[in-house]
Amino acid sequence: MIQDFSYLREIERSLCGPLGFISERNANTPSQVWRDLFSENRWETDFKAFLGRKLAEYRNTLVTMQPFDLHALNRARGQELLQHYQRMQGVCSKVSAPVRQVDELRFIQAFQVLTLGYIAATAWEYLKPAREMDANGFLAPFLSAGLTIEEVARSAETQGITDADTFLQLLSGPAGKRRGQAQPQPKDTILNNPSAVALLDKMKDAGKLGVSYQWRYTDNEGQPVTHTNYEKAVFANLIAIKANVAEWDKAFCDLWGLTHRTLSKALDALDKKTEKTKRKYSVMLSIFDNPT
Repeated sequence: MIQDFSYLREIERSLCGPLGFISERNANTPSQVWRDLFSENRWETDFKAFLGRKLAEYRNTLVTMQPFDLHALNRARGQELLQHYQRMQGVCSKVSAPVRQVDELRFIQAFQVLTLGYIAATAWEYLKPAREMDANGFLAPFLSAGLTIEEVARSAETQGITDADTFLQLLSGPAGKRRGQAQPQPKDTILNNPSAVALLDKMKDAGKLGVSYQWRYTDNEGQPVTHTNYEKAVFANLIAIKANVAEWDKAFCDLWGLTHRTLSKALDALDKKTEKTKRKYSVMLSIFDNPT
């Protein structure tokens, strides 16, 4: 299992925590050690080299993976990486705030370097001609969330994977197009259903969903928010009932990047919870009662 994303979580705790970017008193905490590495005299040498090593370790792990393992990695960690990217967007949207400290800006830069680096390295492994895998499919959720192909290509070049032009040519060339050709997906039964889309739009208006109807993991202030599988299940199930979506669990798991049966199992588990817990989630559905 690739553990590198733990460094992203460490950065997020400093940038997105409820108290914001506050120095810890205990010099032995991971964040304090990171802050020392972010100091001005070590940033250009030690920490940039540290980021480079982390990305190199990640790339070396990907190289050893077979296509099946890469697909499994995408299923297991792709959604997590997408959440990191969405949180990065929330943090970067405030980068010009006058309260930003120099070391905080370096944290943000490191957040960008690691997040884009992991995305670019994974996309490259999909893109390799010998792999014959769908790099476009891997990148689609990130592009829907606002990432550009050019940003991915620049990260690939910065890491020394390949030059940006080669990356872009391979992605848009015949092989890339062939691997990226649109095929009917389970989520299409939702996205091609006007009634279902109208309900998803209400969820967007309520701030629960963002671009491409993906769950938002930051609020309007850029602070992290969480959504349990219980919450996702009750919304998916209600939309399926109201909009007559066939195989609702399969369709919504595909839309939200979840393993098949995740939502139906969560709904079954919720049914065994206390009435108080069930009410907690049913109350959330009241957003559908509000006029559009």
